[in-house]
Amino acid sequence: MHRSLVRRPLGLLLGLALVVLPHAGGMVRAADKFSKVTFDTVDGVTLQGTFYPSAKGKNEPTVLLLHKIGSDSHKDGWDDLAKSLNEAGYSVLSFDFRGHGASTAVDPNKFWDGKLYPWNAKASKTGPMEKGKLKDSISREGFTAGYYPYLINDIAAAKLFLDERNDGSDCNSRALILIGAEDGAALGALWMYTDWFLFPVDKLVPDIRGLRYPPVPVTLAKESEGRDQYCAIWLSMTTSLGGKVSVRDALRSGLRYEGREKKVPMGFLYGQEDKEGEDRAKEFLHVIKGDTDAANDKLPFTAMKAIKSSKLAGSALLRKGLGTDELILKYLETTREKRVPSKWSKVDWDRTAYAWAFPNSNRYILAKDEKSKAIEPLPLSAILP
Repeated sequence: MHRSLVRRPLGLLLGLALVVLPHAGGMVRAADKFSKVTFDTVDGVTLQGTFYPSAKGKNEPTVLLLHKIGSDSHKDGWDDLAKSLNEAGYSVLSFDFRGHGASTAVDPNKFWDGKLYPWNAKASKTGPMEKGKLKDSISREGFTAGYYPYLINDIAAAKLFLDERNDGSDCNSRALILIGAEDGAALGALWMYTDWFLFPVDKLVPDIRGLRYPPVPVTLAKESEGRDQYCAIWLSMTTSLGGKVSVRDALRSGLRYEGREKKVPMGFLYGQEDKEGEDRAKEFLHVIKGDTDAANDKLPFTAMKAIKSSKLAGSALLRKGLGTDELILKYLETTREKRVPSKWSKVDWDRTAYAWAFPNSNRYILAKDEKSKAIEPLPLSAILP
């Protein structure tokens, strides 16, 4: 019984939105301008992306788009969705995960450093050398299955890029919307969980072992970076990465924390004829909302919705004629009526140190010192079994 009841809010909200609310095209059209951008990860990967600044600058939320593993940020309808969101006033960043699309270049001396980044050995089945030299590029086809979880670090790099643009008044990264497809959605939800335990550092002290070691976080700010999460929309979210690495337990824990405890609104979309996608959406929704009924629903903007007459999954649901773009825009507009996004404020990303404070950990883990330009690799052991 609870499954049919918990599905009702989003269906009602989105159904009403499609009928009542004005279409985004009625707003002032953003200039058809976007820029190809690059930003680097801490381990030396150059990520390629596209940034769409809002005509409203820092006054509207920012959307981060996450494609599935094995695809890229331009296939299916990602570009059209980005433009539609931008025309509705949102700033948008789409990018290719490492080894995907145009994000193949690496700094070989940094990327293949076995002491600093030993996991990158899994980025190539044939090893780091080619014709006697370290490879300066990587490809998803060369990844071992065990490497997929490390793509989460690319999301952290993307967020830091948006923080930089935030400080330039080009967007508002303090109100962040994530939209992801399939295992890209799973990576996004896992990153969201870690971000709730990432804090600005109020005080750093030198390591007693000497200057060769990074400083030690002593006191942290009261609010974590997770406060920047405005909402998320997941297209056919999966429970495995690349179809090979199960993250079901970690994903369930993450969704329960960010969706139920922190009350970040989440919409789960799937094709009406995609039974597997529907079952997963039901599972995730129940993880967040439990056996609640409509009368006691305290999370009305977290629900599921089928894309009619479609057996497609993930970003394929963005193809023209299915109405998914319009559904997403109306969901965001409807959510906006009841949930006010955080106002713009400066992040000072280039002068702020950060540290993770995960549950059941007896120490703070330095994520970035004040002078660093990148977030350290996420400690996956804190979220994956």
